[in-house]
Amino acid sequence: AAHKKMVTESIQNGESAGVIPTRVQLRKMKQYLRISRLPSRDSIKNIIPMHCEGFLLKVDYFPVVSIMLGSPTALQHLTECKHIHIDGTFSVTNEKFVLTTIMGEINDVPTPLAWLISNSRTAQTYDSFFSVFKNARSNRLQPEAILGDCEIALRSAVVASFPGAIFYRD
Repeated sequence: AAHKKMVTESIQNGESAGVIPTRVQLRKMKQYLRISRLPSRDSIKNIIPMHCEGFLLKVDYFPVVSIMLGSPTALQHLTECKHIHIDGTFSVTNEKFVLTTIMGEINDVPTPLAWLISNSRTAQTYDSFFSVFKNARSNRLQPEAILGDCEIALRSAVVASFPGAIFYRD
């Protein structure tokens, strides 16, 4: 009943950032989290409020874990940025998750605006990450230049997602 009330209120208030998981999906996520040794109860309880506030943009637990975060305000700043910095932090946990941070320049200072937490480093995962931002901002995310890691998968996804941008490796 609490889940239904929260979903109904969030939709009425226009706070939903996308599709809110059903109870069955939440149970499956909880089972998967237990199996994959991620914190389960607290994580599931925290996912729903973040999703309703619009900070949690997308969550996939199968076949790879992929959690995409970014506030609506941050995404607005990102669409105004001509230069984007992308940095991956590898092996941040025992489960080999990668924390990828997208930074945009605000007042000429690179500022973290969006994050991807994933156990996959494929071009498909990065492409999905960029698609979420492009779709959330009605495809207005069109940077001129992107500075990123030397990963081949990241470079491939950037070139495919932003064909007009120049990719610089650090």
